[in-house]
Amino acid sequence: MDEFGRGLTPTSSAASKTRLRNVLWRVMIVFGCAILLTSVLNPFLDAHWIGPRIPGSFSSWPGEMWSFKQHFYYWHMFSPTLAHVERSFGQYWFQDWDGIASWTGYALMLMLVLQVLTIVLGIFVIFKSTRSSILLPALLNSMIVILIIVISNGMAEDYARTFQPGFWLTLLSIAPFLFAAAVYYCLCKHSSSIAVDDSPS
Repeated sequence: MDEFGRGLTPTSSAASKTRLRNVLWRVMIVFGCAILLTSVLNPFLDAHWIGPRIPGSFSSWPGEMWSFKQHFYYWHMFSPTLAHVERSFGQYWFQDWDGIASWTGYALMLMLVLQVLTIVLGIFVIFKSTRSSILLPALLNSMIVILIIVISNGMAEDYARTFQPGFWLTLLSIAPFLFAAAVYYCLCKHSSSIAVDDSPS
């Protein structure tokens, strides 16, 4: 009986590790998607004009920027209050980007598409993963980071720019996606080695 028990121990231990790794990489994908979703809901950049201004007027335009909306403030000498302005989607993307690269609106649209696509693909990969698809969330997420940097660099020097939580969370969410891919590839390699060991000589 002892010999039988000792014979089962390595197999059951290997099966437990495999199950743990299967759960781990899926949890990491969910974690990455949650961080990315949080980043979408937070501004990725704060930019405001610090160059020459018209006397008596002030604007923090473009202000806080998301992929799908912006917040900024505007004050004029003839207005007693500081106006809070919010633009979203089409009104935001297709505005006149004065002093900012004309393609900024299209880059923001692409960013939103990539954000949604990354989360959707992340959920899809949890249920149907392959060696090629497991890396897609990390790759798409990296493209979002690059887009944010490109948008920031597309502004004139007279804009003061500060990366906001949305950018740092996007950057952070790459880590769990990459970790999930590493665990997944480790599982595939382990499964392949078991198949070779079990094959008849």
